[in-house]
Formats: sequence, structure tokens, C-alpha cells
Amino acid sequence: MISSTTATRALLAVRVGTGVAALAAPKALLALVGVSDPAAPLVARLFATRELGYAAGLALGSPAAQEATLCAGIAIDLADAAAALLAARAQRTSRVVAAVVVAGGIGAAGCGATALSARRRARSQP
Repeated sequence: MISSTTATRALLAVRVGTGVAALAAPKALLALVGVSDPAAPLVARLFATRELGYAAGLALGSPAAQEATLCAGIAIDLADAAAALLAARAQRTSRVVAAVVVAGGIGAAGCGATALSARRRARSQP
């Protein structure tokens, strides 16, 4: 079983890495997934601040705040995945972009759920 600490650290590393990359080099990050819309760098930077804020909640928050951050992150990641599916269905994004966002959202939500579950299991054991 994955420990709460391991899952949280993995999620934290992904959030910080993605946030820093999107903030420092949004066009390069967007090119990796095939997005070339002129407004996309702004959206990437907004995404970056969200990711870094999420990471800060995980790294600096109290245990209760960390759990709340994990819950919020799971909801946000699943909402991102759903938004990508809807955009692909409406042909507003490519299937490749949608697949990357869906896979990332579901993967991050799974990692968050693993961390949350491990925390709750550890807390319930005497």
C-alpha cells in the first residue's frame, strides 16, 4: 500500500512542477500538448497559479487543511477532465489535447484520493 506521505509528496511534486513550467514557459508547455491559441498562455498562467496554490495548501497547511486541499483538488481535477471531454465532444479542442487533460485529471484525482484514503486509514488506527 502507498503511504499517505508518499502519495502526498508525489502529488506535491507534480503540482509544483506543472505550476512552475506553466508559469515560466507557458508556450513551451502548451506546445507539448498541441495548443496554439493566442489566449492560451494567459490561461496556462492562471492554471499555474492554481497549481502552485494547491501545492502550498498541501505543503504548508495543517493536517485538516491538507485534507481539505486534497478534497478540493480531487473535485477540480475531475472537473478538468469533464471539461476536456465536453470540449472534445463539441469539437472545440483536439482529441489529443482532451486525452492529455483527461489522463492528467484522472491521474491526479486518483493520486489525491490515494493520499486522502491513506491519511484517513492512518488516523483511524490506534
